[in-house]
Amino acid sequence: MASDFGDEAGQELYDWMIRIGQDAGGKAMSDAAGKLAQALRNARSGISPEAETEDAARPEWAKLDMAEFKELPEYESIQAAISAKLESAGLAHSFIDDQSNGKTYLLFRIEDAERLDGCLGELIEQAEAAEQKASDELAREAERQTRETERDNEREEDDPDKEPLEKQAEYARAASEQIERERSGGRAAEREPRFQENRSK
Repeated sequence: MASDFGDEAGQELYDWMIRIGQDAGGKAMSDAAGKLAQALRNARSGISPEAETEDAARPEWAKLDMAEFKELPEYESIQAAISAKLESAGLAHSFIDDQSNGKTYLLFRIEDAERLDGCLGELIEQAEAAEQKASDELAREAERQTRETERDNEREEDDPDKEPLEKQAEYARAASEQIERERSGGRAAEREPRFQENRSK
């Protein structure tokens, strides 16, 4: 799945950040993105230098502890992004849960260590790009909602049906008093000519 970020992994990271931003706010999203980038840097430094040796007795597989990643919100999305990146690079890998210590590890071939390091570096760049785009998107959404709220408030001010009950009651009293004055004035006007006629007789 192609995206603005080059591949499915970048899109996964962007979607992950947008969900965090919508649920918990922009600061929570930025904090999570920063922690993700740091976890990726730490993972890169944890890739064993054994990968560069030619020792035939070395193990074929190595593992990276995913503890830092599991502390992030929606860890499954992070795991999916990492997996998508490694799959796009053709790296054999697996996520395993160690029942003895409750930890999760990323299992990878030692011979792929250098390419894994490169993939994690790309994920850091994609995470930074995704954070910027997600921040801009959330800011635009917040601005749009603010404009809508302001328009709704203006409509309510212009709509007499939306005025407070106290104001409506005040208008009703004033109208009632005006009608009463007009009626009273009309009766007085009707009586006045008859009074004058009686006097002339």
